[in-house]
Amino acid sequence: MSPRLKANNVKVVIAHQHEGEFIITFPQAYHAGFNHGYNCAEAVNFATIDWLKFGAKCVDTYRKFKKEPCFSHDELLMNVVNNDKSVYLAME
Repeated sequence: MSPRLKANNVKVVIAHQHEGEFIITFPQAYHAGFNHGYNCAEAVNFATIDWLKFGAKCVDTYRKFKKEPCFSHDELLMNVVNNDKSVYLAME
């Protein structure tokens, strides 16, 4: 697939991840993985406060395509508001 992406001017980057290393994928970036041989793979989703606007945009996009998100953006937002004392709410 990457020759087709490159032919359409889509930047393709390949990373080889080794034991003890982390790869962070930024918002609105597509990623895929391929494993070979014996391995144990693990993924963790995390978000910083500035990520929330990207998450809201993703929820709208998923809704348009009738795709279920992998976690609830609303629940994430409520957890941030309820647990992070540095977050201030603007009330109308």
